Amino acid sequence: MRCQLASTTLVILCVPAFALAGDLEPSAPPGPTMRSLDEIPPAWSERLDSTNGSTNPLILGCGSSRFECVFSSGSPIATPKAVLDKETGLVWERTPDNGFGSWANAVQTCHVIDLGGRWGWRLPTVEELSSLLDSSQPAPHLPEGNPFFDVQFPGTGYWTQTTYSVDADDAWYISFELGAPNVQVKSNAGLVWCVRGGHGTGGL
Repeated sequence: MRCQLASTTLVILCVPAFALAGDLEPSAPPGPTMRSLDEIPPAWSERLDSTNGSTNPLILGCGSSRFECVFSSGSPIATPKAVLDKETGLVWERTPDNGFGSWANAVQTCHVIDLGGRWGWRLPTVEELSSLLDSSQPAPHLPEGNPFFDVQFPGTGYWTQTTYSVDADDAWYISFELGAPNVQVKSNAGLVWCVRGGHGTGGL
């Protein structure tokens, strides 16, 4: 109970305390505090099996624990145009564009690609393109059983959008012949392999 002195007549008003507290019931049920596994974003620390994919020549390597082929199109048989890497959540061209030109040209090439009816492609960062390298495999040093086609090696590497921090006239590229990143002048010629999704930075 809460009691209060009312003016000078020494009248004491007593009311139940809960009447002053207001409505303590929540206005809405609490939100969910747990997420399903499908809602948890990919982790770069995961190592998923890339060798258990399809042996069908049209979708060779697709459907493994790591790689899912997406954006199918074409006639009379629709074939996948891109690959989702479930380790990183990135979507790659299944067959690299393989355009050959300067770094600026590579950036522009990815910006105007419409692949499988999807826009929004870009040049990958050095970290993203490096995530496809597997040093335990022979050249082109891609994961065993991968579903990619026509990855070029030997020769020049694939541009990344990452500018070299020591010299802004240079940028990183990935050599799938050597299985490692390297740096060259942006005006040199390189190849193009576009990606979709992620949070790429380090471009212009």
